[in-house]
Amino acid sequence: MINKTLLANIAAELEALDISAQNARVEALQAELADIGTAIDTAETRCRAIADALAARSGPDAVAIADALLDGATAMAAADVGPGDDAMCAERETLRAGIGELNRRAEAVRREIEDVRNAAQALAIERTQPLADAIAADLRSTAQRLLQGFAAAAALNECTKGHGNVRIAAEQAAAALTGTNKLLVWQRSVEVPAEVSEALGPLLTMGPALPVRRILSAAIVP
Repeated sequence: MINKTLLANIAAELEALDISAQNARVEALQAELADIGTAIDTAETRCRAIADALAARSGPDAVAIADALLDGATAMAAADVGPGDDAMCAERETLRAGIGELNRRAEAVRREIEDVRNAAQALAIERTQPLADAIAADLRSTAQRLLQGFAAAAALNECTKGHGNVRIAAEQAAAALTGTNKLLVWQRSVEVPAEVSEALGPLLTMGPALPVRRILSAAIVP
């Protein structure tokens, strides 16, 4: 079990952890990201409108020309009323370039948000390191007890030729506990607890009807 005092200290450390600056920065960046998203949506909407207008155009805008003539424009000037195809295509290309730049800015903002969050996470990791160490130590202690249990089960199985289910379960647990990236470093065998050997000792003198071999250690099969 993890020491209650340690847990109380960790809780106090986390209670005192101040990441208000990181929170403010993330909120500002999220607002900036939202503004960029709105600008991208506006530009994309205009691009779609231009595309629709270009697809629908089959000639001069008669309504716009008529209105211009009524307003006193010359015939030549009236013919140029409203943006032409080239102008709309140029506008669309400009908008697409702007969208590309906005996307690059959005990605930069997202990366900064991730950096700020990583920094805040690092603070939490630092404050909780003693708890991680205590958990790891507790796990290793439990693993050592499991290994001793495996050795005891192996000795019992060897002496009685029974209780195989206990040995198999313990053997599988032992194999999962030792090795690379596991709780305990690799070891070939585990000593049988002395008290278990002592308890099983009387079986050694039972005679030929119950032949028994004492084992002092149990091999760990990876």
